[in-house]
Amino acid sequence: MTKLNHNEQNNTLILELLSLLYSGDLTSGELLKTLRKELMGLSQLAFAEQVGISRRTLIALEQDKASPTLQILNAAFKPFGLKYNLVAKDDDLMHQLIQHQHTQD
Repeated sequence: MTKLNHNEQNNTLILELLSLLYSGDLTSGELLKTLRKELMGLSQLAFAEQVGISRRTLIALEQDKASPTLQILNAAFKPFGLKYNLVAKDDDLMHQLIQHQHTQD
């Protein structure tokens, strides 16, 4: 599998998109489609083959019409250094979680 080069520009785009996702202004499907096109420049077929899912599944994911397993979601987001996980909706709780993680490292 081709790994994405996590340069500063790519990281900035990922952070901007994740911010939109967490605020509810972007869906996970829109996130995946944007990452696939903007960072990897791959067609749906090429990307689906690379991550080991069918093109039909990728289309459903990008259109937010799928009920995928965590395994499929993680396979789709793995090239971008992301994994599907629970996120606290409360900003204070999220901040505390990040601070807690930093103290554990």
